[in-house]
Formats: sequence, C-alpha cells, structure tokens
Amino acid sequence: MALGLKALLGECVASIHVFLLRQPWASAAPGIQPATGQQSRLPVLLVHGFVCNHRVWDSMVPALRAQGHTVLAIDLEPLFSPIDDYASQMEQAVQALLLQTGQTQVALVGHSMGGLVIRAWMRRYGTAHAARAVTLGTPHVGTRAQAMVSTANGLQMGHASDWLRALAASETDTTRSLFRIALTPQDNIVYPQRAQTLESVAPMVFEGRGHLQLCTDPQVRDWVCAQLAVG
Repeated sequence: MALGLKALLGECVASIHVFLLRQPWASAAPGIQPATGQQSRLPVLLVHGFVCNHRVWDSMVPALRAQGHTVLAIDLEPLFSPIDDYASQMEQAVQALLLQTGQTQVALVGHSMGGLVIRAWMRRYGTAHAARAVTLGTPHVGTRAQAMVSTANGLQMGHASDWLRALAASETDTTRSLFRIALTPQDNIVYPQRAQTLESVAPMVFEGRGHLQLCTDPQVRDWVCAQLAVG
C-alpha cells in the first residue's frame, strides 16, 4: 500500500511537469545537443513513448550531456501511426548523430512505446550502429491497458498482440544482449508489470514509481547514466 501511494503521488507530480509544464510548450523542433562533460562518450538517441514528445526527457538530457554524451531527443510523428512507421524516422536520427559526432555507434534509450520503436528499428535496419539499448517501462509483452486504446500503435501494444509476437520471434540472442530493461511494479499504464522484459534479460526493478516517473526520477536517471557510461 505504501509503495502504491508513493507511486501515485510521484506520478501525479511527473504528469504535471510533463503534460502541463513541458510538452505543450515544445515550440521548436528538437536538435542535437553537444556534450558538456570532458569525457567523450557514445552519442545517445532518446525515444519517447505514446502521446509524448521530446520534452519528456528534460530531466535526463542534462545528466547525459554532463557525462560526455551528445544527445538527440526526437519527436515521433504522427502520434498514432503503426510503430514500424517510426523506424525510418529513428534511422534518420541515428545517421544524424553519427554524422555529427564522427562515431560509428549510438546508445539508445526508449520510454514505454519508445522501447518498441527501438526494437522495430533494429528489425528493419539491424544492430550494427547500436552499442546499447535501455528501455524504461516498455510493454515488451504488451499491456492489458491497451483494451482502452484503438489507435494503430495502441493495438500493437496490446497484451500478447500478434505484432509483439512477430517482433520477438525476429530477434536473436545477440540482439537481446544489447538491452538493459527497467520497470516498476507500480506501473499504472503497463501491466502485468513484472512480465515486461525480454528473454534472458533480467530487469532492474524500481519500486514505488509510476509509469511516467521513470523518465523523471533521479535514481532512474542515475541508473541510465551508469548503463551508458561503459561506452
């Protein structure tokens, strides 16, 4: 009960920040933001989730840049397209980061649906340019909450959907080894919560957080930075 109440309060605060104070005021298109730290690390592509935009990452970007990562947080458009349609947009962003930094690989971070976009991109374009992929609250096996959503991408995120089954069947052990997964047992959007992982990938579990809070929580942010510090 205490963890549930903590998650509820944290999710309310995160929702106010993201949906009222950040996202509505995203007037400019997102651009590549250079690292501010002294050590040169892999460039990072941030991929938002369902009905969000790049400003969901406002708390994450400064920490990554300070660690030495050049960062690009993209906007996926249109909002309700099939998830595979976003793969080409992601490929353009990956190539832009590689061109800007002169590196050959990027690190990928996705929240919620964004993690599925990363997997869809890997299915289409391969993993040669992917050094690591981190997902936060991603419905890897689908959410039962999607019964309330009839959009193309919403239906694909439904629990054990045909699309998710085909995506999983297309992946190899090598592809899955690139992933680091974080989830919260109190996720208010993606459930059953503890099932949201990939075969052979042990998740990092953050207790007492809500779904959106995985993008804003300081401990989650520190964990993401640690996963990417190796590159």
